[in-house]
Amino acid sequence: MKIKNLFTFSFVFLLLWINSGAEASGIKVIKKATAITDGSLYFMSPRWSPDGKKLAFTETKYNGIWVLELRNKNFIQVTDEPGAGFGFQWSMDSKEILCRVSKQEGYRRYHAVKIFNIETDVIQQLTDYRSLMTALPHWTKNDREVYLASNKGLEFFQVENRSQLTSFKKPTSKQKNYYVNEKGINIQKDNKLVSTQKPVEGQYLNAVISPDGDKIAFEILGGNMYVLDLNKRRTKDLGIGYNPQWSPDNRKLVYMITEDDGHNFTKSDVYVININGTGKTNLTNTSDLLEQNPSWSPNGKKIAFDELNSGKIYVIEIAEKKKIIRLEK
Repeated sequence: MKIKNLFTFSFVFLLLWINSGAEASGIKVIKKATAITDGSLYFMSPRWSPDGKKLAFTETKYNGIWVLELRNKNFIQVTDEPGAGFGFQWSMDSKEILCRVSKQEGYRRYHAVKIFNIETDVIQQLTDYRSLMTALPHWTKNDREVYLASNKGLEFFQVENRSQLTSFKKPTSKQKNYYVNEKGINIQKDNKLVSTQKPVEGQYLNAVISPDGDKIAFEILGGNMYVLDLNKRRTKDLGIGYNPQWSPDNRKLVYMITEDDGHNFTKSDVYVININGTGKTNLTNTSDLLEQNPSWSPNGKKIAFDELNSGKIYVIEIAEKKKIIRLEK
């Protein structure tokens, strides 16, 4: 009797543990992709606001930034400046967008860092226009400062008081900040380089830190996609993948896999995968559309992406698929 009771308890516990999400096998689509723009303007690279109420995206060649308010379907053109749509970032309060803008003078291209307030239309320019600005600006975790990497290290801008923007070398916050250069992934704290990790040889692209700040996903030019655990210094090879973005719970990535003929894309789909390499799932799996540049919603229930040929932005609804193990008596 004791053995039977022990088996019953273990079986129930196992089912509860699996259903809790400890061993999620992947993601399933619960509602097919729906276009939220009509294609009258060509849009790409959507990014959710942290409150989940807005989507920002850019136009061809990353020119300008637009914001769509999802509740009332209002479109706001934040800026039409060239380059603004490449790697832009929302503030945590969903009121501002940080980006690097460009302008051309003769044969030379110049860049500057700006903050656009969606609610007040106030524009703050943090830097002068520079000919050498290879890195993208980043918010610090509390949004009080912005940092920009250069060959000399990190340059910080205090933006807590929006009326007084001050450039300085040392951050006021004690948090860790990361940047990527030819040496690899660099972690800096209190204006000191804490570590440099280069677990894979090659040129690092599209590096993005997890919401909890413990891991970085990146891809290698001409190679695979990886996840680096910054604390354990462990790297997981996830195979071919491009433009990874994190799930809100830090456990998964959404990304794209493309094929081309040397000139044009011939196939592109949106995938999700667990960061341990399991649960790889093709969410779109179409033959006539080229889905790219996905972004995971803050509540984890939706993924936005663009379609290359039409320039439309789509949203797909998803849910976690559980793996249930049935034991034979």
